[in-house]
Amino acid sequence: MPELFEFTPEELKNRFVDHWSVAEEYAAVIAQQFNVEIDLHVRKLYLAVISAYKDIERYKNFHLTDPLNQKSDAVKRTAYLAKWISRFKPLQVREVDAVGELSFEDIATDDATIVNELFAIYLASVHLSVDVKKDFVISDEKAQELAYEMLFRQLNEDAFMMIFQLMRDYVSGTKEIVVYY
Repeated sequence: MPELFEFTPEELKNRFVDHWSVAEEYAAVIAQQFNVEIDLHVRKLYLAVISAYKDIERYKNFHLTDPLNQKSDAVKRTAYLAKWISRFKPLQVREVDAVGELSFEDIATDDATIVNELFAIYLASVHLSVDVKKDFVISDEKAQELAYEMLFRQLNEDAFMMIFQLMRDYVSGTKEIVVYY
């Protein structure tokens, strides 16, 4: 039986620390954009990142011919991160204001409830930008639509792979996505 691929504890720690840094920056931007307070639950982020990379290990071992030497691509990485961030929800909107009052009329708080899905989409654009060597972000309108689907529909990692592969192909310009007649 061939040797199985595993990330080292140091590699997993480094990947977590990288994503933690991005999550802190993203939380600050969202807090300002929606005028809300965001809490980053570090343990939930850790579990999301580790779960994603464990999925990558399994993918490599069962789908790649040489898992020890072949790298998984950015599409798989973003799909698994989107799956686990959407499930663990490491970013939480604080529901009480500065004086401890709970407001049911605060639209900004309602709008910010998709913060984890938006974070997953942002991370996808970061990973895919590096992969295609072009900086891009997903438009606000499309990010909102995708975040809504992630929250209210049963999307799994296979659906995420298809979505992110289409994005990657579109941005890279290497494959036709739509052909006009």
